[in-house]
Amino acid sequence: MKFLENITLIEQLVTLFGDFTPPAGPVEQREDGFFFANSEVEIRTRVQPHPTGVHIRRDTVTNVASRPITVHTALSRFHLDGWEKEVYTQFSQNNYESCGGWQSLVTEISAHNSDLRSGFGGVPFTALYDLQTQRGAAFHIGDSCLWRIFVRKEFLSRPKTRAVTVELGPDPLNFAYLLQPGETLALPAIVHYEFRNKTDMDAWKLHRWCKDNYMPNQFPVAYNTWLCRFGNISYELLSRQLKEAAEIGMEYFVVDAGWFCEGIHWATGLGDWEESTEFGMKGRMQEFADKVRAAGLKFGLWFEIERAGPESKAFREHPEYYMVEDQNILVDFANPDASDFVFSLLEQNVRKYGIEYIKFDFNRTVYHDPHRTAFLRYYEGYGAFIRRVRETFPDMYLEGCASGGLRMTLSSLKYYDSFWMSDNQSQREQLRIFRDTVLRMPARAIGNWVSVCSLQNQTPSSTDDAELIVTAGDRGWRYIESIPEEYLLHSMWGGPMCLSCDLTRLSPALKKLLTDRAALIKTQREYWLNAETRILTDTPGMLVLQFCDEAMEDLRIYLFGGEPLTQSCVRVYPVCDPNTVYADKDGNRYTGRDLMERGVGVPMKTNRSAEELLLKKVK
Repeated sequence: MKFLENITLIEQLVTLFGDFTPPAGPVEQREDGFFFANSEVEIRTRVQPHPTGVHIRRDTVTNVASRPITVHTALSRFHLDGWEKEVYTQFSQNNYESCGGWQSLVTEISAHNSDLRSGFGGVPFTALYDLQTQRGAAFHIGDSCLWRIFVRKEFLSRPKTRAVTVELGPDPLNFAYLLQPGETLALPAIVHYEFRNKTDMDAWKLHRWCKDNYMPNQFPVAYNTWLCRFGNISYELLSRQLKEAAEIGMEYFVVDAGWFCEGIHWATGLGDWEESTEFGMKGRMQEFADKVRAAGLKFGLWFEIERAGPESKAFREHPEYYMVEDQNILVDFANPDASDFVFSLLEQNVRKYGIEYIKFDFNRTVYHDPHRTAFLRYYEGYGAFIRRVRETFPDMYLEGCASGGLRMTLSSLKYYDSFWMSDNQSQREQLRIFRDTVLRMPARAIGNWVSVCSLQNQTPSSTDDAELIVTAGDRGWRYIESIPEEYLLHSMWGGPMCLSCDLTRLSPALKKLLTDRAALIKTQREYWLNAETRILTDTPGMLVLQFCDEAMEDLRIYLFGGEPLTQSCVRVYPVCDPNTVYADKDGNRYTGRDLMERGVGVPMKTNRSAEELLLKKVK
């Protein structure tokens, strides 16, 4: 897809309105972008390229007047030639994250998030596909805010052409960003690139770009208590889970919600972050944290650090530190004093319990920014808060969660090492969420949380020990579904291996299965930290995922049958180096050129089964 060249006017680059002279007229083209100034505003556009073809664009607006000015609309603009296009967007809500689809562009298509969480409602990502040239372009909003995307057909006068305009940036609704003289507004960064493959939009380019910009140091194997008994925890219950977690080979033991608030239920007393002596661990958290370390694991804890309850001491004593909307009370990170206050509460707990893993959740929200900055100032403060956490505790692992995966966005990669994918623990639905999320994020950031148990003698069998592996079928255990062993194992690749269930309900066979997988992942961390993902096939009957290293020497391909599976053998066409010779696990050899031109057949057993194809370069 071809971007319009010969940009000459500032109105072709940005949409900018406020109580100042509207910018109009010619721009000065510079090596790293464009420059424009009048008597009141100065606008700079800088573009940073990457070898993959991914570009990151940063626009700034500076007040050069002698008085304060207010910006009401500030959007970055892109123009692409031709009108016959389709537009891809995604929608996320709790339990149904990353639901995406293509639409024909008739007049205009828009998307936006619904509240402070950057991935609730619309997701800050869109793609356009040109039906004539069969090429596309993907756009990501690279910074968190209350955002909006517009895609529309337009007639452009200079150059005179029919084009599609893409506008991205802070939501103009209720936006009134006050700039003092000399102050600069940095618009959200826009990450964009072109693609040819409509199925996965060449997402490998983004994965490689993320590796150079947002790379964690760890790829953990972790256990979380939530899907065991939810908030109903106790020292005795978690001690039993710890014994099993250590035997399976877990490296972190993370205590989820239910551990805090004195005298009131934990859900109404958030914000103080003081351990309860009446509920949960009943004052034995320090003892349990020491027990976790004695078992050879690192200790982790859950916080909803941005939120407070109406009965919390923190809110009663410092109401000026919070934003209040209806019954929702959130820390105002635009206020540096509020950030300092919350950091001190967190730091006390980290040092007291020796915390090395934090799960930051975010279950309630506000919809309107009291500062009218589309939460840009909020996220400036929140980013400074997270940087302070990392500088103070450089080995801390941070997991992002927001009612599931509602902060699972490219912009949040600068805050978190990985994300809780969804509260929906159906393994099949998690695979669907993974498939759609990997279009806009690297696989290594999408946590593979697994909730399983064993059922014995549930199916007719010639033996007495027939076993079903059962996963949660929703965000709890109200519904369950059985899953074949190979489907479970193959769907766990990509992101960190994480367990959240009652480990005492695993059969010896299932426990060994997970133990072996944990041991295998520990030997392959480097591969999965750097792996790129491609979607080779995506139909109702078949999903084929390919993971590979950048040099394409180690290809790992996984096939997942859907409903209906109409063939007993599926032909796969890997993306590989045509000049490399590969061998599968049986020793069969193929040239890369043959694999891409002729493919390779992979037998499939039944509906909803899964298979793997491993191809490695012959040394």
